[in-house]
Amino acid sequence: MSLGEVCRLLEVSESTLRQWADRGLIRVYRTPGGHRRFSTEAVNAVIGKGSEFAKSGKETRWTDKALQRVRRRLRSGNTPTENWYQNMDESSRSRMRLLGRRLLSIAAEHSSQHRQRADFVEEAQLIGEEYGSEMIRCGISLKDSLEAFVFFRSFLLEAALVGISGTSGEPAKLWRSVNLLGDQMLLSMASYYDTKPL
Repeated sequence: MSLGEVCRLLEVSESTLRQWADRGLIRVYRTPGGHRRFSTEAVNAVIGKGSEFAKSGKETRWTDKALQRVRRRLRSGNTPTENWYQNMDESSRSRMRLLGRRLLSIAAEHSSQHRQRADFVEEAQLIGEEYGSEMIRCGISLKDSLEAFVFFRSFLLEAALVGISGTSGEPAKLWRSVNLLGDQMLLSMASYYDTKPL
């Protein structure tokens, strides 16, 4: 599959997909002409619960718990009255789920590192741009986008503290990673609104 085809399927920008490929998060090869090509299998791995991105069973368990909590809340009947939720179609919600999954994945990777890595911060910033881009496309104001971000972030932080208890990991370290990368995503999203207002 071509870069453009995969971008449309995953609903991410070309720069995000290139970065994922450069970091080895999705398999890619080059044609004799130098163009990137992605196998259908590699793309399906990203779509299917992020199996290419998951590095350990521990990560999968806590990220799944976070996503389950979000889904339960969205189905509870309270959230759908929010402006940001009403203005998103199923395609947008699907894209947000993919971006959220990716943020959870890099937070888990970030917390397991012994030192800070700039590429995690850069990727969180790219996710923020994608998030902002999608919200603007849906006609959602910055205020409502921030409200949506705070809604999801509370579940991620709670899952980070609770989700890996009983394992050898340190919940506080994971919580700090989610918080740090979430901050970067939030700032990047707000900056995107400055450059591409509604």
